[in-house]
Amino acid sequence: MTLGTEYPEHPILMGPAMIIAKRAGIKHMTRRTSGLSVINTALRDYDLVRLEHDRNNTAIGVFRNKRSGKELLIPCPFGGPGHSLWWREGWHTDKALDHLKPCELSPHHARIYYNGDYDRDLPAAAGRFRAPFHLPRWAARFVDPVESVTLERLQDITAEDAVLEGMMTHYGARGASYYNYLSDGEDNAWLSCPRQSFFSLWIMINGAEALVENPFVWAIKFKKAEQ
Repeated sequence: MTLGTEYPEHPILMGPAMIIAKRAGIKHMTRRTSGLSVINTALRDYDLVRLEHDRNNTAIGVFRNKRSGKELLIPCPFGGPGHSLWWREGWHTDKALDHLKPCELSPHHARIYYNGDYDRDLPAAAGRFRAPFHLPRWAARFVDPVESVTLERLQDITAEDAVLEGMMTHYGARGASYYNYLSDGEDNAWLSCPRQSFFSLWIMINGAEALVENPFVWAIKFKKAEQ
């Protein structure tokens, strides 16, 4: 891309736990399987050869089929360094606007209530829940520049990267401990390893099989946008 040209923006869905981590200023990475289903449904058939970038700086995974020897190029749906991610999250508008579709809303008259801002009760004026997928671009409050994109197997995540993923952390007399997102009470609420905390969150969102399968993921690191 030529100097002075802006890189694209990409929408990305974020769940409540990650919105809380974002608001706390501790989430700087995310891992996604988007676009990799061809590989992840036939893991034994493919090797990752390399990661390259196109003229738009989009990250491209190059895989080789072990049987045919043919290469398969898969672009990252979230771009690459210099691109930006805008976060889609659960939201509401005023009850008086519940009859309007997202495309009919305007930033000039639509107040947005973000689910991640409320632990329990929403303001009385808030209307029906609206899915993150339908959040308009103008209503996105988080837009972050992508710093790097790599390809790796899910279980290869390092402790350092698990912390950057935004795991809830508690500091006590024995040092740091990390939240167990599968916890059913105080006895097992905290873990000593950030990787195990990340795996518990992955299981909570995607199910236990999704961890056991150990899929390829895009490991995306982003910077906090300047305000």
